[in-house]
Amino acid sequence: METARYADLYLMSLEHFDQVYCTNKSCAIDAWKMGEKQKRDYDMDKDVQHIYVEFRAHNWAFSDQKAQMARAAGRRTLRSIGPSARDVRRTAADRERLSRKN
Repeated sequence: METARYADLYLMSLEHFDQVYCTNKSCAIDAWKMGEKQKRDYDMDKDVQHIYVEFRAHNWAFSDQKAQMARAAGRRTLRSIGPSARDVRRTAADRERLSRKN
C-alpha cells in the first residue's frame, strides 16, 4: 500500500496467500486486496513480513507535474530493487542501531 508519505510492503509466498487467504481456489494473483481488514490480518500473521517505508523529501521543489513524475520514477526504482532477505528479517534492535548511526 502506497501513499505520498509512506508505503507498507507486505511480503508472503503465493502458496501461503492461497492457503490462508484464498481457501476455495488458487487466487493470489486475481484476488489480492489491501484494505483495513487485510492490513489487520497481515499484521497478525507470523508468516507475513511487513516493511514500512516513510518518504521524506528535503530540498526538493517541483511543480505538480514534475513531482508526479518523480514519484512514479521512485516507485519503479523501489519495485526494481526490492528488499533483500536480510533487510526483511532485521530485528527491532538492528533498526534502532542503524537509525542511531544515521
